[in-house]
Amino acid sequence: NALDEVLAPRSAQAWSLRAEALWALGQRGTADAAAAAALELAPDDARLYLLRARIQVERGDLPRALASYSEAIACGADPQAELERARVRAQSGDRETAAIDLKHVLVRNPSLREGWALWLELCVDDPEAHRDVLDRALRALPDDPEFLRARAARLLDLRAFRPALDDLERLRALGSPRAEDALLRSTARSGLEDLPGALVEAEQAVGLAPRSGDAWRALGKVLLELLRLEEARHALTHALALDPANLYSRSALAQACGALGDHAWAATLIESALRERTPLSCGPYLILGNAYRSLERMADAERAYSKALEFEFVGSGEVRGKRGLVRLELERDAEALEDLQAALKETPQNPALWSGLGAAYSNLGRLSDGLAALERAVELGLEVDELMHRNFALLYLRLERWEEARTHLRAVAALQPGDVPTLCELARVCRRLGDHAEGLAAAQRALQSSPESLSAAKLVASFQVALGELEAALTTLDAALELHPQEHELRVMQIDFLCRADQEARAAPLMDAYLERVPDDARTLVNRAAYRFNTDDLDGAEADLNRALALDPTIALARFNRAMLHIRRDRFVAALEDAAVVVHHHPRDFDAWHLYAEVLGFLGRRQEAAATCEFLLQQQPEHPHAHYVRESLEKLRR
Repeated sequence: NALDEVLAPRSAQAWSLRAEALWALGQRGTADAAAAAALELAPDDARLYLLRARIQVERGDLPRALASYSEAIACGADPQAELERARVRAQSGDRETAAIDLKHVLVRNPSLREGWALWLELCVDDPEAHRDVLDRALRALPDDPEFLRARAARLLDLRAFRPALDDLERLRALGSPRAEDALLRSTARSGLEDLPGALVEAEQAVGLAPRSGDAWRALGKVLLELLRLEEARHALTHALALDPANLYSRSALAQACGALGDHAWAATLIESALRERTPLSCGPYLILGNAYRSLERMADAERAYSKALEFEFVGSGEVRGKRGLVRLELERDAEALEDLQAALKETPQNPALWSGLGAAYSNLGRLSDGLAALERAVELGLEVDELMHRNFALLYLRLERWEEARTHLRAVAALQPGDVPTLCELARVCRRLGDHAEGLAAAQRALQSSPESLSAAKLVASFQVALGELEAALTTLDAALELHPQEHELRVMQIDFLCRADQEARAAPLMDAYLERVPDDARTLVNRAAYRFNTDDLDGAEADLNRALALDPTIALARFNRAMLHIRRDRFVAALEDAAVVVHHHPRDFDAWHLYAEVLGFLGRRQEAAATCEFLLQQQPEHPHAHYVRESLEKLRR
């Protein structure tokens, strides 16, 4: 009002001052009208256009504000007008034109820091453009602290640790130390594997900001990398106390606890964090997977690793390898194989993954591939420990490569002297190799380690018989029967041993007593039938053989012996039927074919009998019983 009275009503300066006063009072509409009146009196005044543009921005009238800025610039306004117009263009959604405006003004005015800052803000969602603008800004303003700090942070994200550290050292030289910069330097030095230097920087950050959870977390992480685990746990516990909601501090503390063997607490920390918020990286899930795996919670570990692999990150092959090993434990062999193969494409020199791959192949029946994978693991330096010896032994057993299997079973037995299953398996392999002495020694060690072991007792007795120690074998089985009186197989073995040693008379009472308890044991019925046959109890022998074959028609010895019994009783047709069944199911049974030929002869079918004998001698001329066949053939030809 004072201006209205003092200044001339047609003065542009008066209207300008009035517009500024009204604007200051918040009367933006009236201020805009006053600025318009001033411009009618001074239409080429850039300062007035700029004033009106600023008023229009505050009124929210961005299109008119842009027009006013353009007029101001056309009238020669300073670069600030171009900068403000670019900002308004960005506010109105035209970020592309805003960037063009900034580029033009900064070419002419490279020291305009506010322009560079705005341009960086405009391209924050375009990493490539942001990198280009930031580099330009630092060429124009090489000592700008904020730009140096921003570029260093970007380089750290790209794992370009050396150039990042160079920028941070330039920043340090500018003075004004900040905890944020020390943290960035610590990260850069860690990336360069300069852990002592990283520790110094982290300690400086804590000194500059003792109440900063970020600073304490950085210190804890460096201590963790240095394997100063208790100190790391202390620092990370302090970081979490300062910022309880920080997922990164909780994850790092969980990692430290896991390294100290406190896997349960590590899992608890991550579980509680995940209930509160969803992580933005794979880290928490990876730590959780490691904790679950150490706790042998394999299904949980598999799920955690799978969640981690939903993110894209450097080193995902290692995590996929861990998931593959866990899936192997879960007997999900096909999925494990897929994971391990993918992981080895990224880390082909990892022997543990090759070992797991070998196990997966083996479980899927691809034995040769499994063996090759295990051998590759050893080539890469994997220690052939107990587990590896077991894996090799298993593969060689399944490949029926008995000598190699024995070598690895011996190694396991040396590492675990009381491992009964391994000693028993070693004994069985020795039996296949015909080494009864070593087999007996292994079985005896197993029995000494576990006197109640039925497998060990049976093996010891079997080897003793093979070595001609019948009485020792019977004693071994008697001792086992005292511990396992209901284990009828032990009694059957005694009967078998006696019968094979032609001591059916000693076996007879054992067989009678046993068959009273277990009347349906076909094997023992066959043994007793043989004894009865040899003692001329033909009715008893026939009854036992008939019952044995009713229980199990596939017992070739029972049918063979019954054919012999039929011959003894001149029932040649019945004998031929039994002999024919045996040779049909066992076409390489030399003695069965000889019996068949003999019965043909008894039936008067001498030509067929002779042809059978000739065929048999052609097929197996060196058989131990071949001379009996030749004798039969000579009789048939007379």
